[in-house]
Amino acid sequence: MMEVINPGILTTIQDYGRFSYARMGVGKAGAIDGVSLHLANRLVGNPGNTPALEVSVMTPVKFLFHQDTWIAVTGSNCTIVIDGRGQGWHGWRTFIKKGQTVELRPAYNSGMYSYLAVAGGFDAPEVMGSFSTDIKNRLGGHKGDGSPLQKGDHLTFGQPEHEIIQAVGVRAFSRTYISTSIFVLKGPEFEQFDADSQARFFEEEWEISSNSNRMGIRLEGDALVRDQPQEMRSQGVFEGVIQVPPSGQPLVLAAECQSTGGYPRIAVIPQAELWKLAYLPARKKVQFRLIDEARAREKLEVQQQYLESVEYILAQPQRHQEVYYEK
Repeated sequence: MMEVINPGILTTIQDYGRFSYARMGVGKAGAIDGVSLHLANRLVGNPGNTPALEVSVMTPVKFLFHQDTWIAVTGSNCTIVIDGRGQGWHGWRTFIKKGQTVELRPAYNSGMYSYLAVAGGFDAPEVMGSFSTDIKNRLGGHKGDGSPLQKGDHLTFGQPEHEIIQAVGVRAFSRTYISTSIFVLKGPEFEQFDADSQARFFEEEWEISSNSNRMGIRLEGDALVRDQPQEMRSQGVFEGVIQVPPSGQPLVLAAECQSTGGYPRIAVIPQAELWKLAYLPARKKVQFRLIDEARAREKLEVQQQYLESVEYILAQPQRHQEVYYEK
C-alpha cells in the first residue's frame, strides 16, 4: 500500500487509455507520454498497459510506502529523493522498503510529466475497458469517478507477475530530448489557410500558453488566417490534432480532448511524436516541421525498435544498459 502525502498540482492513475468510445462522446484519456508509461511498467515487470501514476512535476509530490515494493520512475527527468536524503535513479527500478518516502521534485526545463510504476501495478476499478483517469468525463482513476489523487489517499498494489531480484536501468529516450521541434502531417483543412499562414505555421516558434492542460495545449503567436472562413460542421478529432479556433491561435488536442470539434484542422501530430507533448511546459517554444506519411511510419518503426531493444535488455543479466532513441 502507498499513501499520498503531497499530490502536487495533478497526480492521476493512467494506462494507455480507453478506445472505441468516441462515438459515445468519450475520449481516450490515458497517459500523455505513453512510451514512458510503458517503459516504467516494463522496468518493474508489468505489462506496458498496467495502471501507473502520471505525475505533474511542476511542484514536488511525495508518497509514503506501507509495504516493500519495486518502483520505477520515467518521463520528465525529475529529481527522485528517498527518505529525504538519498537520490533515486531515473529510468531504474529501485527497491523501496516499508516506511520509506519517495519524493519527486521538479528539475529545470525537463518536461511536465513523470510516470511512477510499482511492481504489480496500482489497484483501481476498470471503467469502459480502462483504468485511466478522465477528469472531464469523471471516469476511471483510483475511485472510478475521474478524481485526481488527494492528500491522504491510500493506493493498493496488484500481485507482481514476476519476481524481481536486482536493480536494472535503461536510458529513456525522453531524457535525450532537447529539441523544440515536433513533426506533423498536413491536416484536412490545411489548404483553407492563406499562403502566408501556411508558411508561418512552420516558420514561427509558437509559445506554450499557461492556459494548457490535459485537454489541450494552447499556442501563442501571430494569428493564422483562413482564406475560406466559412463555418464548419463538427468533425472527428483525437489526440494530436491541431485546430485553429477563431482567435487564430493554434490548439493542440491532448489526451483528454473531446471526440468532435468544429474548428479547422491545420495539422496532425503522428503517433510517434505524441510523447513530446509531455515536454512542453508553459512559455517553452515549439516549432512544427512537415513530414509525409512514409516518414511518419518510419519514425513509428524506429520507436518500436527502441521498445524492442528495451525488452531485450531487461531479459539480460547485466545491471545497466543505455539505449538511445534516434529522432
